[in-house]
Amino acid sequence: MKKLLILQNLVLPYRKPVYNGLARDYDVTVLHSGVPTVDSEDTYKEILIPTRRIGPFFVQNDVFREISSGKYDVVIAMFDLRWPAYILPMFKSRQRCRKWIFWGHRYSRNSIANYARDWLMRKADAILLYDREEIDRITRRGIQRHKIFVADNTIHVPNHHDYSRHVKSNFLFVGKLVKRKKIDLLITIFARIRDRIPENMKLEIVGDGECRDILRKIVRNSCLEDRVIFHGRVDQHDLLAEIFARACAYVSPGPIGLGILHSFAYGVPVVTTNYLEGSEKHGPEAVCLKHRFNGFTYTNEDELANILIDFCNSPQLSSIMGQNAYDFYSKKRTLDIMLNGFKQSIENQGCA
Repeated sequence: MKKLLILQNLVLPYRKPVYNGLARDYDVTVLHSGVPTVDSEDTYKEILIPTRRIGPFFVQNDVFREISSGKYDVVIAMFDLRWPAYILPMFKSRQRCRKWIFWGHRYSRNSIANYARDWLMRKADAILLYDREEIDRITRRGIQRHKIFVADNTIHVPNHHDYSRHVKSNFLFVGKLVKRKKIDLLITIFARIRDRIPENMKLEIVGDGECRDILRKIVRNSCLEDRVIFHGRVDQHDLLAEIFARACAYVSPGPIGLGILHSFAYGVPVVTTNYLEGSEKHGPEAVCLKHRFNGFTYTNEDELANILIDFCNSPQLSSIMGQNAYDFYSKKRTLDIMLNGFKQSIENQGCA
């Protein structure tokens, strides 16, 4: 059984199914600087090491020692220039022809950093991307196509189901209640259109965060206590399925990432801004949202208001888009599909 060492800054809950999935076929160890994550049900191992910040960089002293131990056949490293310990050991490990894979690539607006990324990708044995959107750009910049693999980034939803034809009675937001998510705007728009949509249509908000009390105050000031429901944080998949099932749309006025796929896994279309201008941007998963197919993007508040009204006045809109959303998730973004991308990059023969 091949031994994998995965280098990550920390382990987020949605990544655990990925590591456990890989551990069905490999001996997996995750090295990171977060909190302990392995419990009795997990099949991957972890190594925790301290980190300190020096300017824009995060420095770890024990990564070199672990890699140079010679215990691992493949190293899968987070591809972030701010974490040099996940990049520099590649040059030493190549003396043993150990396979080195960079995972997670996205060009930035910094041309110098992008040239550094290109140089590093040429040196690595493989590049494992979150999606296929940048393959053409990478190859145009001189990276060999046979080194590029895709592990379509996703969130594992064990009870995913097509609820696109379920009775709809809410608009939904799920995520952290923080300023950048612009949930206050969603509440304001909902207040503006309340007299133009059915009285039974509610806004349900799932999550917790620093803006919780501010958002509750906005709801009170808008006299929306009977139409806006705060669930707090919800981790139970069965309860989340019930909430998603009655949603005609998942609405995120701020940056969105894996929330798109979480919604698609229950057959619910997504509405979000298109971010044509400004410094904010969505996560790479935004490529999954196709305007007027499995959701909507908008450019201003009036467009958002009209989209929400259209969902209420045309129930078939949510049903059709929701079915398209679920078909996308079930056919292109399940955990097994993501794991297959990992396996292809790991089993690809030879060193660069």
